[in-house]
Amino acid sequence: MRLDRFAILYFGILMASAVEAAVYYGPHITAQPPWINRIDVYNNENAPRAFSLTIWDSQGQLVLIENYAVGANAVTSVVLPADPDYVPAAGEIVLPAVEGTCTVTADSTRVRPKLSFRYGDSLSLCEFFMQETLAWEYVLPNTIQAHFIGTGLAIQNPFETTLSVRLQAFRQGEPVGDTGPLIIEPHAKLVSISEGFWPGVGVGDFDMVRISSYQSAFPTPMSITWNQFNDRHVFLNAAPTALSQTPQPGDMLEMDSIVGSLKYVPAGNFIQGSPRTEPCRHYENEEQFPQICDRAMLVMATEVTRQMWAELRAVQPSLPSDPTCTL
Repeated sequence: MRLDRFAILYFGILMASAVEAAVYYGPHITAQPPWINRIDVYNNENAPRAFSLTIWDSQGQLVLIENYAVGANAVTSVVLPADPDYVPAAGEIVLPAVEGTCTVTADSTRVRPKLSFRYGDSLSLCEFFMQETLAWEYVLPNTIQAHFIGTGLAIQNPFETTLSVRLQAFRQGEPVGDTGPLIIEPHAKLVSISEGFWPGVGVGDFDMVRISSYQSAFPTPMSITWNQFNDRHVFLNAAPTALSQTPQPGDMLEMDSIVGSLKYVPAGNFIQGSPRTEPCRHYENEEQFPQICDRAMLVMATEVTRQMWAELRAVQPSLPSDPTCTL
């Protein structure tokens, strides 16, 4: 074999070994009639490719693993209709509808699946490319509008172990709902309307949701918003805001039932006290000095009120009755 041909062959082997399969996540497919679930897999390459479709039901039980081909610069369409009146188009692969989740695993990152939902023969169509992102935190806006009556969201756990997630709702910067840790079983999904996550928090009572996990990075959640006739919908993917598990200074990590939000303060050095230029400053007791925190901590966002102190004393009676006294 000539040296240049050997070099080309060796380079090709290296490139082939470096190619990793791309896994795309579908956090929600449904068997509720008359929804029509559709997965269109596009190949943006000048050669045929392959992909596998895996489907789990809502309890995490494996329903299907199937391999399919997609031609060069072509699309393969898989449809799971829960509409008994659905008429397949030529070339479509039709599977039974499932209430659950799905993944598409492709042998090239130039193969991209699109997930779409249509409500029977209505004009409502929602579609988006399935994401391969795994992040520790996401932001999901509330897409409610005057002509909508409901909104909910879905989170997928594609792993072999349970996944712990937390959903915090905010309204104009203030926390209005916090689920605390919620456990999603392996290969299952967590799906509910807003009041199912935060009792008493209606569809218009929040602006955004922070969805996070300190256990594992997880796939992109999605929201579902609808009108009273169920013929107009909005499906929206969340946006990743933390690709690592390290919290940022000022992140709200806990919501205490008595003292409210607790924010993350990392270990390190800082200057305590107010600068001399600050208005209404008391010179005698607000001089600045260096301070050291040798460990990370969670701190309250506000000062302790007398009501908070009374509630804390109800839990821990050994606290002094007057919070201003010297311990």
